[in-house]
Amino acid sequence: MNHLVIIARREALLSLGLALLYMLGWWLSAYAVPANLMWHGWPLWFVLSCVFNPLLFIGLCAVMVRRYFKNLPLDAPVTDISTDEARVTAALLKTKAATAIADDASITQADAAADAVPLRAHLRPH
Repeated sequence: MNHLVIIARREALLSLGLALLYMLGWWLSAYAVPANLMWHGWPLWFVLSCVFNPLLFIGLCAVMVRRYFKNLPLDAPVTDISTDEARVTAALLKTKAATAIADDASITQADAAADAVPLRAHLRPH
């Protein structure tokens, strides 16, 4: 398996874990805190679930990205395939390119003119 896929899966699992932890924290602060507790005139459950938890998890997300995520180039060549597979793939691509060029060369000027006639008719003002 390509090392980029392994890293992407690990980062996705970390993100999913943080999202699930956020939902658990939101649920606990919204439903486990008694409704009659207040903080500066605001219900404590509201302050915890809608102010404190988002700020806490924004910080945790920043820490997770800085500490556990890797900066990977997305345009790097794939290095996990064998050289035989690479040669076969390159030969197949060259064959397809040569076939496409030959197909394009077989179009005659008359064919191109015949294709252009309906287009010209379509562009005339009504």
